[in-house]
Amino acid sequence: MWFDSPYYPMLYAHRTEDEARQAVQNVVGLLHLKPGARILDVGCGRGRHLWPLAELDYRVSGIDLAAHRVAEARTDSAQKGLNVELLVGSMLDPLPQPPYDAVVNWFTSFGFFDDLATHQRAIAHMAQALTPGGVLVMDFLNALEVRANLVPEDHFQIGAVEFHVRRWIEEPFVHKSIAIHDGAVRSAFSERVMLLDRSDFEALFAAAGLHSVQFLGDYDGSPWTPQSPRCIALGRTFAA
Repeated sequence: MWFDSPYYPMLYAHRTEDEARQAVQNVVGLLHLKPGARILDVGCGRGRHLWPLAELDYRVSGIDLAAHRVAEARTDSAQKGLNVELLVGSMLDPLPQPPYDAVVNWFTSFGFFDDLATHQRAIAHMAQALTPGGVLVMDFLNALEVRANLVPEDHFQIGAVEFHVRRWIEEPFVHKSIAIHDGAVRSAFSERVMLLDRSDFEALFAAAGLHSVQFLGDYDGSPWTPQSPRCIALGRTFAA
């Protein structure tokens, strides 16, 4: 599996802990959560967004389908002296140990399913895991910006590993193929993400019973525009 591959963190090494800390401080900061609030990171990967959350004294859990990434997150969290609960699981199943004051989903860890109904199922599970008045944060690519500025091909080297990346759109998906030359080893992987736009998230959130939806355009907390690099949706459950 590509997300469990050793090459995945190499390709996205530019997505740093500093970027994650900025996202947490600026985006989660808008939620006005009190210290001790429970936060679940769905699709947590190796944990780079978990650590700044834990440093802010939130009670943090993470869940991901990639067991190897969860193991890495568990090891790194322990080395940092941070109390973070890590679980292996899917957003297509009811989320464990609810309720949470916030559920977060960072860095386009979404959009991989075949149809909107399955995406709706995942959003419903996240919403159902929230406390009354809890908030869901979905950090996604900006589909309008991707369609306007897609780079069709890249060829570069990281250390001794060569990457050849191709990108193309076959609606409603953007596709990426990754060919890797690592010495004598040749590997090939692929990604496919549904180009969900702002209106899609408005509909998905509404169907899950979320309201007061707002959209940010980047990790600095700036408002969304059609040219924004990100589409970050925030929606709340109704208070009791």
